[in-house]
Amino acid sequence: MRRTTVCLLPLLVGLLMAGCPQPPESPFRTVSSSGGERCVPGAQSEHLSGSGLLTTASWLVCPDRELSGDGPRVTAHEGTTTLVAGGSTELVLSYDGFPDGLAGATMVLWVQGEPSLATVPVSASGDDAPGRLTVELYTRPTAPGGEFKLMVGFDDGTGTDDNPQPVDWYEIAFEIVSTLGGDLQFALNWDTETDVDLHVIDPSGEAIFWGNPIGASGGTLDLDSNAGCAIDGVQNENAIWAADEAPSGSYRVGVNLWSACGSTSQTSWRLTILERGEPVGTFEGFFSPEEANPEADPLNVVTTFEFGG
Repeated sequence: MRRTTVCLLPLLVGLLMAGCPQPPESPFRTVSSSGGERCVPGAQSEHLSGSGLLTTASWLVCPDRELSGDGPRVTAHEGTTTLVAGGSTELVLSYDGFPDGLAGATMVLWVQGEPSLATVPVSASGDDAPGRLTVELYTRPTAPGGEFKLMVGFDDGTGTDDNPQPVDWYEIAFEIVSTLGGDLQFALNWDTETDVDLHVIDPSGEAIFWGNPIGASGGTLDLDSNAGCAIDGVQNENAIWAADEAPSGSYRVGVNLWSACGSTSQTSWRLTILERGEPVGTFEGFFSPEEANPEADPLNVVTTFEFGG
């Protein structure tokens, strides 16, 4: 529940009171409705890429307008929100206020502190239960490390794609682990306190993994999380080949559960492959605790990726 502190001002207009808390600066700040000054085209987010949910987004810088506060809204979310820069996630959003489903709905998204917001038409898939919406979000490999807050909401029905009127913001906190970009990136995340390992076998047959983090071809495992069940809470691994270093040929990519680390839950994982900073493949799967395989023999090969150099 959002807590609002009200400051009582004296009758003297213009008197400023020290200590009066200010709301976070937002593209929607003070007074107007969607009938006021229109939005203008803006730049994309420095944190989120234009893939997944944001493939068809319009990016806008909008004049002052207040949140309408009346209508459909996001109420909860599920999914991984700690990601290596370049990684991706599938979130399930719960919402209410749409008695007829999401017909004609427009979602508004804004990374707090950035000048632009995104609007995108949304609709539920056949796999979504009533009141739930599954979305994919991709981070940029150049995203700065640290926390950022993604604000999501729905247009109240009075706005348009290029002049939205959000009802309210729902806040999702993300944590980004910064990394180096390059020719190739393999970004893995999972959702339990277990030791899941990324293996990438380069065209020469050399495997890049926790036991060989730096390869002769230039591949590097630059993030190894929960190693040996020393739980760090990151639940991401990342392998890269720097610019102009990745050899051409076939790369075999494996995901292995080294240990369940005492967890009795199913572990869901997601792998994102990027070529020169652009996502070109996403794969998902899961492990039960009984599938722990510390020798990675046989290796659970997820895909074979062809790189042209």
